[in-house]
Amino acid sequence: MREEGGEPGAIVCRVAPSWVRFGNFEIFHYRKDRVNLRKLAEYVSQQVFNLPKDDPQEMEAFTEKFGHMECHNPADLTSANGDLKGKGKADETPSSQPTPTAATEGAAEGAPTADPVARRPAYRNRFAKMYEQIAIRTALMVSGWQSTGFCHGVINTDNMSVLGLTIDYGPYAFLDKYDPEWICNHSDAEGRYAFQQQPGICLWNLGRLALTLENLIGAQERVDDLEWLGQHESDPEKEKQLKDAAQDIVVDILNKSFRETFLKDYRERMNAKLGLGGPEHVRKEDLAKILIPVLSWMDDYEVDFHQFFRELAGYKIQNTLSVENNLEQVEAFVKKLLSSTLWQARGSAAIEESKVWLTAYHSRLVESDALKDDEERQTRMNKVNPAFVLRNWVAQRVIERVTESVRKTREESQEEDPDKDLLDRVLWMCQHPFGDETLASSDAGLKKDDTATEDACKITRNDAGLEAYGEFVGPVPDWGQGIQCSCSS
Repeated sequence: MREEGGEPGAIVCRVAPSWVRFGNFEIFHYRKDRVNLRKLAEYVSQQVFNLPKDDPQEMEAFTEKFGHMECHNPADLTSANGDLKGKGKADETPSSQPTPTAATEGAAEGAPTADPVARRPAYRNRFAKMYEQIAIRTALMVSGWQSTGFCHGVINTDNMSVLGLTIDYGPYAFLDKYDPEWICNHSDAEGRYAFQQQPGICLWNLGRLALTLENLIGAQERVDDLEWLGQHESDPEKEKQLKDAAQDIVVDILNKSFRETFLKDYRERMNAKLGLGGPEHVRKEDLAKILIPVLSWMDDYEVDFHQFFRELAGYKIQNTLSVENNLEQVEAFVKKLLSSTLWQARGSAAIEESKVWLTAYHSRLVESDALKDDEERQTRMNKVNPAFVLRNWVAQRVIERVTESVRKTREESQEEDPDKDLLDRVLWMCQHPFGDETLASSDAGLKKDDTATEDACKITRNDAGLEAYGEFVGPVPDWGQGIQCSCSS
């Protein structure tokens, strides 16, 4: 029974290698239950991440060598450009971008140091290594979200998997028009989980997880000396030393392992989506010259995120050296991406502004033999840019279709039911989203419909006789744009 009366329901089963979330650690942390917190940390480090126990002899040797030295004071980890500091306020909502890399901690070799007190190196025990693994996996996860236009909906700590898996989410959605401020959860009035906020929120959640592990990470090589650790945890001054030592390590992990992993993976993913080659072809300048201008242009002209990359795959340099020699194609490209209303009102401006990034993009293609071949580039791009995306409007159509089918079945209706296989068709398209030429081969169990064109994304029939693609590929209908749901939808 729902708000509008009775509706047919379904049971959904989700599976995962582990269901441990950040929130599981927080339960014990806020109950001040250190015993079970440690048990959980031991379980995750050993059974989930397969990290070995720390070597007692190695830790003892480290203590003998460095035990007399002081730890870094996290308050000293400052930089002129506002990088992460060990004493940062964990309660503050982060910016939409991952935090910049911290300043170099040590002076150059041979140069005098500003601090005459010798600082001991940080010992990363198994809990620090576990935390780093979680940070890396989280960075890869959110990089995938940003590059595929996925909106999670509710990124709280209880929905964050330690394995970096999208197994818990709110009213998720894939972008329609590119809008970095898009909020897919209509209950999120402040936009905390807006699309552009997702990397920063993941970073903030990692900060919350770090709070629960501070004592274990901060104990460093003394982590298995339970008597020593207990004495520090029962003395506020000594416990502060544990926390300070942990923050030094955590800051380094978040600035390097999270931030650098996110940026590297995101650039590689977007490089492939743009058809600029594999990881070995990534150039730092492409971010400022191509990617950021592309996203800005898409935002300004309300361009569909997924359709853009499929259309860009069809852009042909045709042996031309510059965009100015290819203006007819540029105009056709822009016209296809803009709504009819926007084209009439701002078409000329959209063409001119597209040249900002198209000029740099075109130059990148013509200067590389590996990128010049239009057909090969289109094939590569169509293997990473889906033709079919399970957007909210498609899901709504399926819900309506299944609800109507259930009604007719219950009423034993003899009425014609021409679209009764819609659920099966959409499920099949979810399994075959790219719509490239391989789907038309006998090996894939597909054959072209008699009315189909050369375009592999037009209507085809699979081996079960179900029509696929068709209306579900291309522009989103006006009624289906930006459908929002809530956690109870």
